Amino acid sequence: MAVPMKIRGAPSTVLALTVAFVLVGAGAAYGQVAEEPEPTAKVERACENPTHSRVLLIGSGFAPNAQLLATGVIVADGEIVLFVEDSPFSASADGTFELEAEWEGPARYDLSVRERSFFPPFGPSYGGSLFVDCSKPVAKQECKKDGWRAFGFKNQGQCVASVQRARK
Repeated sequence: MAVPMKIRGAPSTVLALTVAFVLVGAGAAYGQVAEEPEPTAKVERACENPTHSRVLLIGSGFAPNAQLLATGVIVADGEIVLFVEDSPFSASADGTFELEAEWEGPARYDLSVRERSFFPPFGPSYGGSLFVDCSKPVAKQECKKDGWRAFGFKNQGQCVASVQRARK
């Protein structure tokens, strides 16, 4: 089940954060001590519309149902167009989460997450920074399943060729 959360900026600005809850039941067998995975989070390109840039902040290794805070900045045309500080959400039962951010046009996303704490020290942040321009495909996979149409190519072969030319 996905729970959408929207944070509004300027009138035409929307940062949509979607926390995907995946319920997984399992535990360490009796007598075994489960080693806690190190928390991680990464920013990934997730284009669906060539006129908008879209990314996912994907995290894992957090405590089950951990209370987390998301912070993000979206920069377009050299200006900060949206700033979100300490937006609360929860990790899923298996300690994972997925947040989504989208902007109209190319943009740089600086997104991070940290565990919620009311007293210092606040602990480390996990995340990253990524510039996204969805007007051009960057991977062959974006050309598959009629994805080439969204980029305005006449066929899938032209789309794949443009990805290969851009890598040179």
